[in-house]
Amino acid sequence: MSLSTNSPLSQAVCVNARGETYYQAYADLVEPLELAQRNLSSDMRVMSGKLKVLAPTNISVGILLPMWSRFIKASPGIQLEISLNNHVEDLLLSQVDIGLRAGPQKDSLLYQKSLGSLQKVLVASPGYIEKMVIQ
Repeated sequence: MSLSTNSPLSQAVCVNARGETYYQAYADLVEPLELAQRNLSSDMRVMSGKLKVLAPTNISVGILLPMWSRFIKASPGIQLEISLNNHVEDLLLSQVDIGLRAGPQKDSLLYQKSLGSLQKVLVASPGYIEKMVIQ
């Protein structure tokens, strides 16, 4: 079905009667659709809403604290809810958006990405070592 005709002399495209009928039927729908697309596009550029994060206490208070602060300043539309604990929790049952955990996780259905590594260091005072050494 052709909606237009070509003029070989002017290389112009002219709408025929069928094309005019389609235009009249759908022209009123195009503007609201384009407006909705523009609004959705601008909404996609601005992050907003609640972000629930589950993270270990031992690294969140020290190593990650500056990161949390920068994220809050850079994303004022996000309501960050951080749940800190060192217990192994089911991330799906906890209904979190992001779960930060140390070591491999049992649930292979979850998307996992390594963010880095931590070096473990054992420290003790000389008095404790002297007291605990087995002779």
